[in-house]
Amino acid sequence: MIKRKSFTLIELVVCLAIISVMVIVVRVNFVNNKKTIANEELYLIAESIENAKVFSIENNKIVKLKSDSTKETFEISSGEFIFKKIYCKHLNILNDIELEINTNGIPSVGKTFKFSYDFEIRIRPVTGFVNVIKNEK
Repeated sequence: MIKRKSFTLIELVVCLAIISVMVIVVRVNFVNNKKTIANEELYLIAESIENAKVFSIENNKIVKLKSDSTKETFEISSGEFIFKKIYCKHLNILNDIELEINTNGIPSVGKTFKFSYDFEIRIRPVTGFVNVIKNEK
C-alpha cells in the first residue's frame, strides 16, 4: 500500500480558517492603531496651541495659528518666526483656518479646526479656552 503525504480537505479548510482569522485580527489592530496615532497628533496640536497662548503672553507678541488641508500641516508662528510646524501623517486636516492670538493669549474670534475621525479643536473667543472634541459614532 502506497501512502501519500498530502493535506486532506478538512485540514486545508481548518488552515484557511485560522489564516483568515489572523488576517482579520491584524487588520482590526492596524485600523485601531492608526486612529490612536491620529488621536496623539490631535493632542499634540492642542498642546501646541496652549503653548502658543503662553508664548504670546510671556513675550507680548501676536501668535498666528494656521491649518493647511492640502499640505496636511498645522503651523504656529509669530511674525516671520515659525516655532512649530506639525506634519500630520495619520490625522487629515479638513479645513484651512488662520487665527491670531493677541498678547493676552486670547483670539479675536472663535474658530473650529476640523480633522478626520470626526475630531475637532475649538478655540473660544474672549476666554481662549481650547477644547478637544471627539465625536464618537
